[in-house]
Amino acid sequence: MKKIIFLFFVLYAMSAYAGTLPFYYKSDYYPNRMVYDGDYLCIISEKGVMYYGEWSDEIWFHDNAFFHTKDTITCVTMDKSNIMWLGTFGDGIFKRTLNSAKNFLTFHYNYYWQDGFPLVCYSIAFNSENNPWAAGIHFYMDCNKEEAFPVASDWNCSAHVGGIRIMDMAFDSKDNLWMAVDHVEHTYLACHEKGATASTAVLKGTAATSLAIDSKDNIWLTCTDGIHYYEPGTKKNTLYAHENHPEIPKALYTACDIDQDGNVWFITSQLLLKYDGKNFTQYTCEDFNEARSVLCGKGNVWIYTKNNILLKFKNNEFTSIDLDSQQTGFMKEKSEAPLFSATYNDDGTITVAGDIAINEVNIYDLSGILVSTIAGEGKNRVHIKGNGLPGKDLYLIKVRHAQGESVVKMISNSY
Repeated sequence: MKKIIFLFFVLYAMSAYAGTLPFYYKSDYYPNRMVYDGDYLCIISEKGVMYYGEWSDEIWFHDNAFFHTKDTITCVTMDKSNIMWLGTFGDGIFKRTLNSAKNFLTFHYNYYWQDGFPLVCYSIAFNSENNPWAAGIHFYMDCNKEEAFPVASDWNCSAHVGGIRIMDMAFDSKDNLWMAVDHVEHTYLACHEKGATASTAVLKGTAATSLAIDSKDNIWLTCTDGIHYYEPGTKKNTLYAHENHPEIPKALYTACDIDQDGNVWFITSQLLLKYDGKNFTQYTCEDFNEARSVLCGKGNVWIYTKNNILLKFKNNEFTSIDLDSQQTGFMKEKSEAPLFSATYNDDGTITVAGDIAINEVNIYDLSGILVSTIAGEGKNRVHIKGNGLPGKDLYLIKVRHAQGESVVKMISNSY
């Protein structure tokens, strides 16, 4: 009887909120989009599953037709047996098997919610026994036992069920499951301890987007209010934000990962941030725009962006790979574009100048939000002051002109 009541509650809550979920959760902000599959980098792109061979610069593309789901793929990970698993937005979880054809993928259906109710899955993690756990909207699940749990929160009855999303999760060395929970009003870090029957709220406040666990089982968490570092042993939480660390830009941090040397890497929509244990250092390039996922591996830091660009960061340099070139199997050569520059003047004005006439200038803050639009009036040089500018936090400028659009990256000296 309890199982029937629980299933009814899940069905009611999910159906009530399915039509009201913010669209970007279905199409944009998924932190778990990349994984190494042997010598290849697998990317869950906007167009489907892609493989990139760094040694050959070749890209292989596999769309969703290779398995029966037509829904959005939301996450990818590898289990301890090097089998790939994928989560979807409402069509269950799949795991990969290889047939005799080279680089040809088939996917076997694995898990739904109880009685076939579709699982919205943002993250998949494996415990020490290599058993899969999955998480999505409000609930997380022990797939082997087919047991679902509501994530710990302050929610009131069903009023906010549709708004609580478990965007990322991972097991520590003690087999405790840690979850990054995205909801402005509720828990942003929760823990399901080994042997527990439910999760507990660890930190409360603004929403979380991603987490990474270091070699000492301490947790790095990216949130809307900055970066949190939580030490479970002492229950100490340290917030790294622009207010107490001026070298950290004001931004929404959307994903994080840890490399083999223990450096922690974070991304915002517009930049890459590194923490080496003492200092924060930021990096960016022209194609670093609307970043969604970051992965460390084999001496590289990989970033996937919304416009289907894969960035490789190595030796303090970026290499840009256009994944839309999958139709030919090779990277596309970038065409030359008009050059523009932006300077921040002592009187608070910004000057944008370029090779050809400017039609329009759009200015974005570090979170990628448009804060000001200025008409260029056909001039090669535009002076900008006021108009809602973010002042010293200015970061990204897009210049529209007769040949298209150019991006100007800019970080003020205050950083």
